Amino acid sequence: EHEHEHDNVEHKHHNHKAHDLSALESEPGDLIGHPKQLTAFLMGFDSPLYTLQVRRNINTYKPEALSAIMPGVTLRELWGMLDIVEKILLLFSVVVVLISLLGMLTTLLSSLSQRRRELAILRSVGARPKHIFSLMCSEAVLITVLGSLIGVILFYLLMLIGQGVLQAQFGISISLSLLSYYELMLLGVIMCTGAVIGTIPAIRAYFYSLNDGMSIKL
Repeated sequence: EHEHEHDNVEHKHHNHKAHDLSALESEPGDLIGHPKQLTAFLMGFDSPLYTLQVRRNINTYKPEALSAIMPGVTLRELWGMLDIVEKILLLFSVVVVLISLLGMLTTLLSSLSQRRRELAILRSVGARPKHIFSLMCSEAVLITVLGSLIGVILFYLLMLIGQGVLQAQFGISISLSLLSYYELMLLGVIMCTGAVIGTIPAIRAYFYSLNDGMSIKL
């Protein structure tokens, strides 16, 4: 009789265990059983001293290859590395902008000699040397502004195209936003630099118009 009661108790225990497992399986998202291994876990302490002590103990633990990090310190190091990369990319951008502006200057200077007939025609219709100077400066500013606008449009197009690819392949989410004050300031500096560089061919065109007058000297 005692064995019979023991079997009933064990049978009830198994039924109760099976009921618990079925209840767990019926709730999606719950963890069933124990994980085979842990890759990372987060610990919180009330005192910073405990944090440093536990970190040292984990890093010096010999039986297992464990590593303890402090999220705040690690994130600061990561942002520091990204800041260096950002400065390098900014340096490359400055070099590209300077090369583009020098290319614009070279193009304007090389085409200026071929445009002396055009300058003479402008002089014949009443344009003064200062008007020709203003026209050449305006041309350089217009080229710089159009180049900046095309660059901004291409930037947003690439962001729109790459946004879905980065999200699908690497899980990186990129949000589109308007240009910041710093970026607008950089665009203003580029345009001002283009205007300053445009004064070089404008000054040469000014002296061409003074020397040539309404005639063309080749």
